[in-house]
Amino acid sequence: MPDTQIAVVHGQQATVCLSGELDMARTDEVETAIRAALEDNPARLHVDMSGVTFVDSRGIRSLMVGARAAEARGVEFEIGLASEAVERVLEITGVRNVIDRR
Repeated sequence: MPDTQIAVVHGQQATVCLSGELDMARTDEVETAIRAALEDNPARLHVDMSGVTFVDSRGIRSLMVGARAAEARGVEFEIGLASEAVERVLEITGVRNVIDRR
């Protein structure tokens, strides 16, 4: 079952942990989690995608919406390393050219 968790570390970095499939069925869940993480005005928002097994265009859109929301607040937005298949999608779509990898 997919799971989305938010953890704040030292008040400076918020982390949204995603797992399972990141597709159109989860768009609202992911965008809501990112908005909630931004509520505390962290210096950095890290999206942990190590547990994501699949991402489609709607999932990519959710990440880009999150990146724009973070940018509007002056928050650094980064996506952690993901599985090889998900990394490939992030590379092909150009997401890795726009969003930092950590």
